Amino acid sequence: MRIGWRKLFGYLTRKPSEYYSVGIEVGANEICVSVFKLVDEKPYWFLYQTIPFADWRSTLKEFVAEHELENTRCSVAFSSQKYRLLQVDRPAVLDEELAQALSWSVQELLSTQDEVVVDYFDLPAQTIGANKVNVVAIKKDELYEICKELIHMGLFVYRVTIEDLAICDLVPWVNDAVITLVQRHGQEINLNIIKDGKLYFSRQIRGYEKLATFTEMELQMGIAENLSVEVQRSMDFFESQLRQGAVKKIYLHLDTEHQALMADLVNKAMLIDVEPFAPDMGKEEGLDFNQVSFVSLGAGMLREMAEEKKA
Repeated sequence: MRIGWRKLFGYLTRKPSEYYSVGIEVGANEICVSVFKLVDEKPYWFLYQTIPFADWRSTLKEFVAEHELENTRCSVAFSSQKYRLLQVDRPAVLDEELAQALSWSVQELLSTQDEVVVDYFDLPAQTIGANKVNVVAIKKDELYEICKELIHMGLFVYRVTIEDLAICDLVPWVNDAVITLVQRHGQEINLNIIKDGKLYFSRQIRGYEKLATFTEMELQMGIAENLSVEVQRSMDFFESQLRQGAVKKIYLHLDTEHQALMADLVNKAMLIDVEPFAPDMGKEEGLDFNQVSFVSLGAGMLREMAEEKKA
């Protein structure tokens, strides 16, 4: 791609951004935007905006211009409805040839004729005798279109990630394993098991898409108990099949106004520390964790870059 001298000069002389990052979730029906500043060397949640997917280009362009976000690092996270996450056998090729080899094999596994972009990340632990790798497949046209539009708006696309990994960046990096239960309105519950900032296990729990409609009494009549059974099954796999230590805590962010009640009910059913998921970050007054996309928050944290600075 050729860039004229005038345009190149414009990029080089663009003033530095006063912001730390922009985290963007690309969802099924909307774009969610979290904007961060750096306060006391830590990401500070400053702005939030939800934009319907139908007219996201013009609306987000106006948002970027209004808040002077040009040249800010932007991390794009695709929601679970926008990609496929598969575990496949690791091809017997050199590391530098792995991505290409996976592209061929994964395309055959997908029930789609759409061209996809394939990337991968390793599993921190595997079942005995297995040699698998996590593979992510995203529609190529959609990925390229999103990134192209963001660049044209003046944002610096720093990385592209996925929901499961973005959620990992909201959890403290500790040696003990934790579980996150994160749910968007009317969708399935995403369960992740995370340890040392790494994703060990993930799955979607179906059957709770109408959780927001249940009263406190209905939640106490088996809903939380059934969810606890599903969580326990995942914990059993993590501890017995992956040969890991016991999970120490569960963070939940569910599609219900009764977060504290659900945390208490799951705690009593499983005898494990459970609490509503409130990421450890400073934020502007009025911003509410219960009314936000955690995926956009995790994307905006840019945890990898922060850890590199510490090293």
